[in-house]
Amino acid sequence: MKKEFDNLLTHYLQKIAREKTEVIGGNKVSKAEKLARIIFDAALGNLVNADGQVIQGKPDRVAYKMVFERLEGKPATTSSDSGKTKQTVADKVSDQAKEAIELAGGLQNVS
Repeated sequence: MKKEFDNLLTHYLQKIAREKTEVIGGNKVSKAEKLARIIFDAALGNLVNADGQVIQGKPDRVAYKMVFERLEGKPATTSSDSGKTKQTVADKVSDQAKEAIELAGGLQNVS
């Protein structure tokens, strides 16, 4: 159910991102392009104040990393694993040992 919701949400976000409703330099551009420009500006440290003036600030590390990785061809991280906790090596070994003993018929759950 969650995966279906995630796919549906992604579908609508992509649809909205393609909408050409934003204006840059007198030209209508997509929301995705506007967002990409905001991220790129943040990576360079270009901040926009309330008056719309660009102020040179400190580059944003997260934006910088995102731009760099996209330009270098590294795939974007997805949220598919975000809710899952990775099993430790000890837990994996323990689970494998339990399975092996169960297969051998020597262990039954006793509570």
